[in-house]
Amino acid sequence: MSLNAVSEDIRQLLDDNSVALGLTSIPITSFQWKAGNDGNEVNNQVLVLDTDAIDALVKDEYENPVFNIRVRGDTQEGVKSVHDRARGIYEFMLQEVRKTINGSEYVEYAPLGGLLPEGKDESNRFIYSMNFFTYRDPI
Repeated sequence: MSLNAVSEDIRQLLDDNSVALGLTSIPITSFQWKAGNDGNEVNNQVLVLDTDAIDALVKDEYENPVFNIRVRGDTQEGVKSVHDRARGIYEFMLQEVRKTINGSEYVEYAPLGGLLPEGKDESNRFIYSMNFFTYRDPI
């Protein structure tokens, strides 16, 4: 069986729950930040990246992909609102235990560290980051 990139599945999970997460007007992308028609990166985004994998305790049954979620604010947005948006996503991921996404069964999402502030990017936008690992479908 061919599995999707974890970042695509997690992007889909967040997109499917965008109303509950307050993200209906915020692009959720994977692999790279979304660019606007003018070629510049769009403000207020959520980005999901594949990062690595760790050895599973049950190697013959599940793989353990690791993924990163980054939340970027607007150039005029304060750190508190970006933090609150990121905190909502972080807490949502902790509550999602077993889910089938695009045909792959995900058993849990466990944080690798906490919600991390990354400061501001070159366009003066606050960014927060979080890392999780998961167990998914038999390899």
